[in-house]
Amino acid sequence: MNKIITITVLIFAAILALGLYAKSNKPPVVPIDASTVLEIKADDHVVGNPESPVVFVEYLDLQCPACAAFHPIMDQVKAANEDIAIVTRHFPLPFHRNARIAGAAAEAAGQQGKFSQMVSMQFEGQQLWSALGAGAASDIFESYAVELGLDIDAFNEYRISDMATSKVSNDYNGGVAAGVNSTPTFMLQGQKIQARSVEEFQQLIDVAKQQAVEAPVDTPETTEEVDATTTETDL
Repeated sequence: MNKIITITVLIFAAILALGLYAKSNKPPVVPIDASTVLEIKADDHVVGNPESPVVFVEYLDLQCPACAAFHPIMDQVKAANEDIAIVTRHFPLPFHRNARIAGAAAEAAGQQGKFSQMVSMQFEGQQLWSALGAGAASDIFESYAVELGLDIDAFNEYRISDMATSKVSNDYNGGVAAGVNSTPTFMLQGQKIQARSVEEFQQLIDVAKQQAVEAPVDTPETTEEVDATTTETDL
């Protein structure tokens, strides 16, 4: 009997020790610098007023089905809020094999003023090109460029350039630094937000507009999740 009690005590002590060790070795929470989100860069794709104190950022993976589902909602949000800055950035998830080349193709179209149009076509045809290899998917993107009336030689040259691939990578890295780990991720004034309809987005935006009128926007030291929509996860 005493032997059983002794073994039980030892097991309990071992479990307690492991728990304390795990707690002590838990990595510290790293504050997120919201300035990585709020700062509009020269190569950002901005709809609306880039000088606005209200900044809305969407992080997209062009191969993400949830991003495609949100796309028509975001088109309406953008149309209704031309007075704020709405920024679109890439966040290609590693398990979407064609997401990066899709982003590079969108950047190439953007060089000829057709970024939004290319993104719309990519979302519309997502089921087709997502299932293809990189070469066949690139052919699809080239066909979209033809439909858009782009200079195809210039499109293809830029699509495979370091500038295009670096833009996609830089957007992704900036998203990671800002705490993005899924797509689509929406941020308003440096905070993650959740909304599932045009009306819900508009309510949050209207609050941000009113706050901007009442007081200048101060960049917070950390981002605080208002309501996070996480549909496809990377990290």
